[in-house]
Amino acid sequence: MGEETLEFENEKKAFAEEREKFNAEKKGLLWRVSDAEQKLAQEKQVNTQKQKDWETACERSNAEMQSQRDAIVRLSGEKKKISDEAEQVRVASEKREEEYV
Repeated sequence: MGEETLEFENEKKAFAEEREKFNAEKKGLLWRVSDAEQKLAQEKQVNTQKQKDWETACERSNAEMQSQRDAIVRLSGEKKKISDEAEQVRVASEKREEEYV
């Protein structure tokens, strides 16, 4: 009977050691999961900020391009107006020349 008790105590001790090892591994895994979740949350926040920055840059770029397109249209209109005026002056000049000749 004493031998059975000794064997039981040894098994109990081995089981307690194995439980401690298991709990330590479990705690390590939980810490790693927690750390990974924290890193994921940080990366999501960084990516959200990068997305906002990218959208802002696109909006700024689009506004600049629209402004440039507007300037091109305006300058094209001015060029057409000046060309028309030059043509009118040329025609008037030719008419005057014909009148003198």
